[in-house]
Amino acid sequence: MRTKLLFISLIWTFCFLTYQGHSQEEVLVSLAYEQIEIPGLPYYVEEVIDARPNKSSLGIASIGLLNKKVPIRFDIGFERSLMEYLRTIRPRDTLEQKALILRIKQLKVEEVSDINASYGAASLEADLIYRTEGRLVKLGEASFAVQEPAINISKTHERRIRYLLYQCLSSLITLEDKPGFTRSFEPFSEEKLRTVDKKSTRLKQIEVLGSGKRKTDFKLNGMPISNSKIEQMIRDSGSGEAMALLKRSKRTMGIGALASGIGGGLIAFTLGSYITGGIFYIEPVLAGGAGLGLGVVFNQMSRTQLRRAVEIYNESLRKQN
Repeated sequence: MRTKLLFISLIWTFCFLTYQGHSQEEVLVSLAYEQIEIPGLPYYVEEVIDARPNKSSLGIASIGLLNKKVPIRFDIGFERSLMEYLRTIRPRDTLEQKALILRIKQLKVEEVSDINASYGAASLEADLIYRTEGRLVKLGEASFAVQEPAINISKTHERRIRYLLYQCLSSLITLEDKPGFTRSFEPFSEEKLRTVDKKSTRLKQIEVLGSGKRKTDFKLNGMPISNSKIEQMIRDSGSGEAMALLKRSKRTMGIGALASGIGGGLIAFTLGSYITGGIFYIEPVLAGGAGLGLGVVFNQMSRTQLRRAVEIYNESLRKQN
């Protein structure tokens, strides 16, 4: 009886967690839970302009036991979320403060998970524009990125976005060239304010680390890149051969995950049954071990196929250039 109850509880827990993940359609980010101050900043943000090439989301999150892919978005919209937050941390409180337009060309968040660690990443590209006497002056360009280990990555995106905004606005205190900020002081046209910067849409090479039997890692601009981001870049490149290999890699990974899940379930159920007073059978444990082993093999095959897809993608970019 106890064995049946244990089995039923395991099945119920699995179904509940799976349903929880599949019932969620998006991950919402709010910037309202923590505030920062930027002393000495002679500007206040008058307007935030969304000039991103892809305005549909901030990135892709993996949720639930089956890692369902859902978009990451601000809870009250892109421009409104940033504007309300920036007004909170830097309100206009003196007449001497100058009006600043934050033209965001890119704001992305990523969730990267592998067998060793999980961490979140975010990157920001923006033009900092000063409005004076009816004309616009571009003070400089900001380009910052951050990554950090995280257990619950989806719950910490706002922290990394706040950090990037702080770095971006802090650059205006001294207006000096430094890593992440390039000073310009050049005229800027009203017509270009909401125009998508074509440079932001340019595809970039993906760095491949590791070879042979060594673990393969992928990086973009020196930062780890998620499989979902790799898939998006390969799809945007239009490389049919790379896309076919990527799909094969996903199928192989799915088979490996299924084998590992069944194997782990057999072992867990057998041990759970034995602990609660049942008879210990070695056959399910051996079968479970074989399932876990197959999972490792299929996972390695999937990584090899993904690596080859990335290499083909990189080669297609080199030919285009």
